[in-house]
Amino acid sequence: MMLDFSKIRFISVDKITGEEIQEFSNTSEITDSDNDTVDYMVEIPPLYFKTEMANGKWQKRYSYDYKIGYTLHPTFIHNNKVCKRRIGAFEGYIDADNRLRSIPFVQPTTEKTIAQFRTAAKNRTTSSKNSFGLKTGYDYGLLGDLFALKYANLNSQATLSDGINNLDNGTGNHSQNTGHTLSLGSQMDGEVSITPENGATGASSTNPFRFLWIENLWGNVWEFLDGFFKTADGLYFGEENDLINPANMREFYPREDVTEYKIGYVDKADKRIPWGIIPDVSFGSSSSTFMADYM
Repeated sequence: MMLDFSKIRFISVDKITGEEIQEFSNTSEITDSDNDTVDYMVEIPPLYFKTEMANGKWQKRYSYDYKIGYTLHPTFIHNNKVCKRRIGAFEGYIDADNRLRSIPFVQPTTEKTIAQFRTAAKNRTTSSKNSFGLKTGYDYGLLGDLFALKYANLNSQATLSDGINNLDNGTGNHSQNTGHTLSLGSQMDGEVSITPENGATGASSTNPFRFLWIENLWGNVWEFLDGFFKTADGLYFGEENDLINPANMREFYPREDVTEYKIGYVDKADKRIPWGIIPDVSFGSSSSTFMADYM
C-alpha cells in the first residue's frame, strides 16, 4: 500500500514557542502579513521502516504504524522520546532579533557559520516544549527515501525540477526570495517559473520548486547539514554535530576499506545505513550511469 502523503502537513507556528497556529491545505492564501509572529513548517508524523531482500534486491517499506520487524526512523527521536518532525517550509532567514526563521517573501540568509545558524535557530524561549535546530543528516535521509518511494526514481531533478541551479554565482548573496511556490496552492510538489531577482544573472528565468511542501531542497543556496560529519575514522550521525567529542553522537559507522575518497558521481549507497540513501564512495562516471549528484 502506498504511503499516505496527505498526513504530511503545512502549518504555521508561533515563532517563539513553536505552538501550532494554523494548518493550510492551500498555500496561495498566505501573505507576509504574519511574518512578524509565525514561522511556516512542514510537520511529518513518526514513520517506521523495514528493509528486506526480495528477488535479489533490497527493498524498503514505510508505515505510520508500528509493525513487527519495523524500526522507527531516527529523525523522529529527540531526547529519547518519539516525536513528530517539523522542517522549515522555506530556506532560513535570520531576522533582526537573531532568530532563524522560516517565512515567505524574504531573501535567504547567507555568509554565516553553522554555529551562528544553530544559535539563531535555538534563540527561542527556554520554557518551550518544542526544540529548534538545523536540518540533519537524518532529515535528508528520510526525505531521500520518501522521494524514492513517491516517484520510484532517484533522479530528482529530471523527475521533479532542476531547481534554481541555472544562475551565475555572482559576487554576493544573489539567492532568490522565499515563497514563490506558495502559488502552487494545494499541490505538495511542483515548480514555478520566475524572473531572476536580487541581482542574479545567467538566465532569463529560473525554477523554484517544492517537495512535500518544502521549498528548494536543492539549488538556490548552499545549506549547512547538522548531525552528520565525516572524519578519518568514519561517519557520525546525531541530532547535532559534536566535533569535540564525536563519540557522544548517536551513531558511528567506521570508514570502509577504501584508500581515498574521490570526487565524482556516487556509485552506490552505504548498505550499513538503513534509514536513508547515504552515499558510500564516489568514483567518476556520469549522472546517467550512477545514482546521485556530483560530490
